[in-house]
Amino acid sequence: YKRQVVSTQSTWGMRLYGLLFAGVCPEDQQVHIYTREYEVSSFGFFVQNSVKETFKFVCRESLLNLKPESRHCVQHEGYLAYIQMNENGDLGAFVFCDAEYPRRLAFALIKKALEEYNATVRDNWKKFKSDENIPCPAARKLFLDYQDPKKVDALSAAQENVERTQVIMHDNIQKLLARNEDIDQLVQKSKDFSLQSKVFYKNSKKMNKCCTLF
Repeated sequence: YKRQVVSTQSTWGMRLYGLLFAGVCPEDQQVHIYTREYEVSSFGFFVQNSVKETFKFVCRESLLNLKPESRHCVQHEGYLAYIQMNENGDLGAFVFCDAEYPRRLAFALIKKALEEYNATVRDNWKKFKSDENIPCPAARKLFLDYQDPKKVDALSAAQENVERTQVIMHDNIQKLLARNEDIDQLVQKSKDFSLQSKVFYKNSKKMNKCCTLF
């Protein structure tokens, strides 16, 4: 399946960057990215691919550490990642946005998107042993709709109160990954990052620039 990139612009200061679904293949026990939607036009052209690679890296490296039906929120350098695991703990939905995007709406999106994914794709993702981009029109529509928080706020207000649901908070990506290995080493070893992105990441760290999720 070909990758689909969304071009809809979000409200300034409330940006929704990505919706990804990652799962553990039962055959090889590896984490693969099965569906992904992006809106990264607010980033510089030359770093957009690096941003997408970062999202995939976070999904792949964190999924095996997350418990079934758990919810997580990771905040780091002005960006946030929201995560919802399915009841079996083998599939997770990931939403990436800026710090201004309403938490309640992010969790409303991720809950609905995971429900639609389970209803549409079902267990078909399990037969793939590599990254794919399995179409899920309903999840894509939700991602487009939630680009505008004002459009969906009234509808989401009547839904489940996320604030009453236990959410595991993580101060940064390193704590989410729960690895003893340094994040810099994980980045350099990761197959999700291109050589260009690894160089860019290394240089931005030296210059103390906030150009990636790390």
